[in-house]
Amino acid sequence: MQIAAGDYSSYAMLVDGSVWAWGRNTYGQLGDGTTTDRLSPVRIEGYGADTAMRLPPGGAYARAMFVVAADGTAMGSGNNQDGQLGNGGTDTVVTAGAIPELGGGIVEVARGFGHTLVLKGE
Repeated sequence: MQIAAGDYSSYAMLVDGSVWAWGRNTYGQLGDGTTTDRLSPVRIEGYGADTAMRLPPGGAYARAMFVVAADGTAMGSGNNQDGQLGNGGTDTVVTAGAIPELGGGIVEVARGFGHTLVLKGE
């Protein structure tokens, strides 16, 4: 099981690899396809269920969420006004999904308010 947090939002990955989220969802950062705040955990279908995925720790005021898949690619959703999702645009993404523009080999993701750092392996 893993946990992570963002700007008034929380995430948990259960032992079956499913990702659940709750809290503020103003920017679609929960990834459930809406901008509706959730007072109880909801399963985020866009991440699937894979026990080898990793949730990155939260940064202060992080309004985007990422999951690092077992194959070293990233999935995510949320605020993208400064391009922090790394998908080549600035549109908000409310449904969790793959971000192929980041490529593979991702070891870690660090989230901030208007930026994201991605560490890739050799």
